[in-house]
Amino acid sequence: MSTLAELTDDVEADLKDISNEVWSTAEISRAIARALREYDQVLPQILITTKTLAAKGWEIDISTITGYVAIIRVWFDYDSSDPEHPPRYTDFEMWPGNILFIKDKDEPESGDVLRIWYTKGQTINGLDGATATTVPLRDEEVIVLGATAYCALSEAIDSTGEVTVHPDDMSTFQKWGEARLLQFRALLEALRQRETRKEDKRVGPWKRADVEDGI
Repeated sequence: MSTLAELTDDVEADLKDISNEVWSTAEISRAIARALREYDQVLPQILITTKTLAAKGWEIDISTITGYVAIIRVWFDYDSSDPEHPPRYTDFEMWPGNILFIKDKDEPESGDVLRIWYTKGQTINGLDGATATTVPLRDEEVIVLGATAYCALSEAIDSTGEVTVHPDDMSTFQKWGEARLLQFRALLEALRQRETRKEDKRVGPWKRADVEDGI
């Protein structure tokens, strides 16, 4: 997996700006972050954790699941030493204040265990304090493509009104950036469709990104 510095080099190479004469590394980092946020809308991380209940009740505080974006599946009651097959997934709702409301006829008891699937934003090592890159290697070029688009469009805006910049140069940045952005979003849509066609393995107990926090 590539670091922010390595992806920055890739963006600079695509922009033909290795010496950062047009775009600074800070500007490129912002463009990479913007492309990553769009990628997250299609392919966030899917992680798994468990929560052992300290008290009886249908309303469960899950604020200890740091950085989650959405809860997508809950297995109740879960026994890691003898898991049910098929899994006993339960209906639930998310309430304000990080409250997970279990819509099961059986009220969860103290000591019961929930196995929870949740989404979280992807990270790039070196970006916004992240220490690991979670974007699959095969998709890094998608992030680079999006970042180059945003760099070009940003430069087109920044150049507007500068007397030293020829209008044709601004138009070139604008057109090139818009074409790259269309290509980026088309690839994101292809990724979305690819995931939609898959079996429901992304959220099953066999998920390869299984992370058991034991919160």
